Formats: sequence, C-alpha cells, structure tokens
Amino acid sequence: MITKTLRSPWLDRFNEPSTDGVIEAIEPEQRHLFDHIRDRINALTDVSERLEWQGLPWRWALAFSSPKCPQDRALAYLIPDPDAARLAVALGEDAVPSLLGPRSARCLRENIAHSSQVGSVIWTEWVLSSKVLADELVKLVAAKLEGPAKAKPRRTQKPASER
Repeated sequence: MITKTLRSPWLDRFNEPSTDGVIEAIEPEQRHLFDHIRDRINALTDVSERLEWQGLPWRWALAFSSPKCPQDRALAYLIPDPDAARLAVALGEDAVPSLLGPRSARCLRENIAHSSQVGSVIWTEWVLSSKVLADELVKLVAAKLEGPAKAKPRRTQKPASER
C-alpha cells in the first residue's frame, strides 16, 4: 500500500498556493498571532499585501508594500512557516535610531542589534510568539512606513529646577 504524505503548500515553489492555503498550514497556536499581525499591518494607510515566492528560507511569504516605500523591497514580510510563523522587516541602517527610542521594547532593540546586515540594510526577523510582541512589531512597521521625518521625538525629562 502506497501512502502519500501531504506537503505544505508553503514548501512548493512550482505551484503557487492561495493565501488561505499557506495560512491553514500554520500551527493553530500561531495562526491567531499570524492573523492578528496581518490584520494590523493591512489596516495601516496605503498598505497592500501579495503572496510572493521569496526563495529559501522564507519560501512563500506575504509581502506588504506601500507607495511610500522603495519599490525594490517590501515594507515587511510575513512568513507563514507551518512550524514557526515569522515577520521580517528590512531596516535602513540610518533609520534605526529614529525608529527605536529608549522606550522601545527590549526584544526589538536586541533583535535589531544582532540581525544580519547587508550593505546599509539590516535584515530583522522575529518568530511570532506573543500578542505583545506582535503589537510591538506592528508599531515598528508603522514607524518605518511613516519614515524618519515623522517619527516621534524623544521625550526628555525637565531638570528638577524647572519642574
């Protein structure tokens, strides 16, 4: 008797899957985080998504784009890996200080500090592990979309003599 093992559509480069097809293969514990972050990014102004083959290791990924971002790179990539769904964001080296302030989540700052850099682009990637992390990642994507000129200025504390 021959049995056929089902292969995730996420792995098959030669047959373009549907978006729903790759999402259904994600572990149920992570699917709600994947859906949450996907909905939040799609809710940002002028953002659109498309399913694209990104090669190894990302394979099929949702690429989020905007007219405000360079055309050669997406705003963010949501990777529907059945074992560990991830979000990847390419950040310009010069934009990082304006995107991250002292109140940014420690997990964001540490991941960016240890991410791979190719030229002037820092390639960050996070496994979707909690709703809190997902919300912080959406804030990062929103800040990237707004650009460094619109990033919130850092709040400084007034000297005690002026309070």
